[in-house]
Amino acid sequence: MGNPFHEEICVVAQPGEAIPQGGMAFLEPRQHRPSVARGRCELVPGRSTVAERAVRIHALCGSDVGDKIADGKFRFLPENLDLVSGGPHVPLFPGHRFQVAQESVPTIGTIGSFESVRQKINCDASHREMIPAERAASSESSASVAPSSANGRIALHDFTPGDNHMKLAKRVESLPPYLFAEISKKIAAKRAQGFDVVTFAIGDPDLPTPPHILDSLHRAANEPSNHRYPESEGLPELRQSIADWYERRFEVRFDPQKETLPLIGSKEGIAHMALCLIDPGDVALLPDPGYPVYEIGTMFAGGQPYRVDLSREGKWLPDFDRIPNDVADRARLIWLNYPNNPTGAVADIGFFERAVAWAKKHDVVICHDNPYCDVAYDGYKPVSIFQAPGARDVAVEFNSWSKIYNMTGWRIGMVVGNPVLVDALMRVKSNVDSGIPQAIQRMAIDAVYGPQDCIDEHNSIYQRRRDRMVEVLRKIGLEVDTPKASLYIWAKLPAGVTSAEYAARLIEDCSVVVTPGRGYGLNGEGYIRLSVTTPDDRMEEGLRRLEAWKGL
Repeated sequence: MGNPFHEEICVVAQPGEAIPQGGMAFLEPRQHRPSVARGRCELVPGRSTVAERAVRIHALCGSDVGDKIADGKFRFLPENLDLVSGGPHVPLFPGHRFQVAQESVPTIGTIGSFESVRQKINCDASHREMIPAERAASSESSASVAPSSANGRIALHDFTPGDNHMKLAKRVESLPPYLFAEISKKIAAKRAQGFDVVTFAIGDPDLPTPPHILDSLHRAANEPSNHRYPESEGLPELRQSIADWYERRFEVRFDPQKETLPLIGSKEGIAHMALCLIDPGDVALLPDPGYPVYEIGTMFAGGQPYRVDLSREGKWLPDFDRIPNDVADRARLIWLNYPNNPTGAVADIGFFERAVAWAKKHDVVICHDNPYCDVAYDGYKPVSIFQAPGARDVAVEFNSWSKIYNMTGWRIGMVVGNPVLVDALMRVKSNVDSGIPQAIQRMAIDAVYGPQDCIDEHNSIYQRRRDRMVEVLRKIGLEVDTPKASLYIWAKLPAGVTSAEYAARLIEDCSVVVTPGRGYGLNGEGYIRLSVTTPDDRMEEGLRRLEAWKGL
């Protein structure tokens, strides 16, 4: 990465753009590289009018990024789109990333231009804190002068940490905002302005947990034995129910005590799995586009994400032969996810057989994320990786009651597979959590052994919504491959428009929220994701607005 150095970047915003004090900014490196820069932005004193607002961005970055930003313009990445404000520019809000717009890449949200006046300085622990605004503004260096509306400057300062700024760990400073937390903020802000917002953004089932499962929770909550600390490894009966469910659903058998483990929602286990396998500098292979938590877990463990390209032409499946051998040999794990979020793609047993053979060749662990295995349409039945011979030697699979039984709010999931890997995750969890409340465990057990007709009932509702949404999206000019499974519709946008721009116009013009595809990775650009978990009446209202929309 080269010798790290600090930069202070001043950028002038266009009229009407919001740049709140304390916002975050991140530099986006080249593809297949982990984030190597992070920073904090604040208003430049004396330049905070609506007509002309300047922001100073303090960034800690590597020399390769510094070389890239020596001349050019800022280009904000659309996964951190401000869904509230419209207009031709993307405002800078907490957590926004930026990168240099190359000539071959159309710019979006370009804010100002800048010059570079920089020198490299050593970056040890004493130089990780950001420059206090008052000290940076009063610096005698000519490079610290606030820029005019036509020109910004980059200036470097050798400094000591400010006494009034709390130093956070690099793993926290470098964190991007969680995509859906940011979207929720935009929805709340839009509603606070008095708008009736319809959201298709988040895949959280609107249908309630079935009554017989809730009845089990009510009974269990009244038992005093369930009021005490649970165990991290879960009740033996719960682990048995996980093994029984897998045998019933996929005809594969697991030792409930050695090859199953309950989780506080599968997201928790996914985030912690990297701690079991990744040491600082190790490589994790992540799908692009893909669920953001795969990368966050890697970052927490100090690993290096390597993005494996997925494409519509390749049916959103990775081509293992295109992963360079030197990268594969350095990798410790690869994340797979079918049925897929965000694309809705599916994989068959043949694909998993190829994945297992490749993983054995390169000594890579496969982590398969399979929470949508029972959210399927038109008679399709998704598979488990453990239906592929030899998978138990190299794989674990994450699953959840959330999507199967509409239990997202109860936070209970599972991991099954290789006993060494399951035990490693249990050891991590036993040191960081106290397990799932036992009343919820009892509830989950009864969900497995109780009536299962609720699954087909839910899927028939989702399928009807899917068909209606696909119809309208195609009518307004989007390309959609009808998904066989998952809660999502992945729609290709017309050429020449970014997912950020499209999503911004939808919320500005229609008060309809969708998820920009770029939020899932570089290969999500040019797509938007919609969820089928919007209640029928709200879905119809949102679709009515889309049908009446005049477009870009």
